[in-house]
Amino acid sequence: MIWILITCLLFSACQPKEKKPISSQVESVTWSDRGSAEEIKKIVEGFEIQTLFDFSARDMDEFQQLRLPLKCYIGATTEGALLEKLRAGYGSQLQTFLEHDIAADPLPQVDLLLLWDRLNTLPPSEIGSALLLIKKSGARFLMMAQDSSCTKNHKSKHGELQPINWQLEPYAFPKPLIEITKPNQRSLALWPCDELP
Repeated sequence: MIWILITCLLFSACQPKEKKPISSQVESVTWSDRGSAEEIKKIVEGFEIQTLFDFSARDMDEFQQLRLPLKCYIGATTEGALLEKLRAGYGSQLQTFLEHDIAADPLPQVDLLLLWDRLNTLPPSEIGSALLLIKKSGARFLMMAQDSSCTKNHKSKHGELQPINWQLEPYAFPKPLIEITKPNQRSLALWPCDELP
C-alpha cells in the first residue's frame, strides 16, 4: 500500500527539475498552497501519520479545511504575539501551540516533523544543532524545503532564506523518499529520520 502511494505521488507531484536553482525570492510553500497541501494529506494518510509537529504554524484556516486524521497537532512559532493568537483561535485538546527555537529546544517524538523552509534561514552552525535535535527526537519522518537543482550549498546569514540541496555536502542526506515539486516553488522533501546521516 505504501509503495503504491509513493509511486502515485512521484508521478503526480514530481516534475522535471530546472537546472537553475530556485531563487531565495520565491514564495515559501504553506498550507495555503492547495496542491502541496493535498499532497501532504496523501502522505499523512498513506503513512498513517497521527502526530504532527508543524513549524511554522501558519495559514491555519486552510490547514483546518484539510481535516487531517491526526490525534495530535503541535504548531510552533518564534513569534510570541502570533502564539497567543494561535492559542486563542485554534487551541484545543488535539491542537497545541508553543514558542520554539528549532536550533536549541528539544523536539517532540512525533510521526512527522514538518519544518517547511525554517532550516533554510539558519546559519550552518544552527542547522547542525537543529539536525542533531531532529535525530535525537525519535520522530519517524522529516519533511522540509529542498532545492534539488542547487549544485552547491552556500552559507546563509541568519534570517536570510537560502536554497539548500540537502543531498550535497555538508549535509549529505540520502535521496528523499518523496519529493513534492511545483513550478516556481521550493519542493518539499520527505525523509525517514532513521536514515539521516
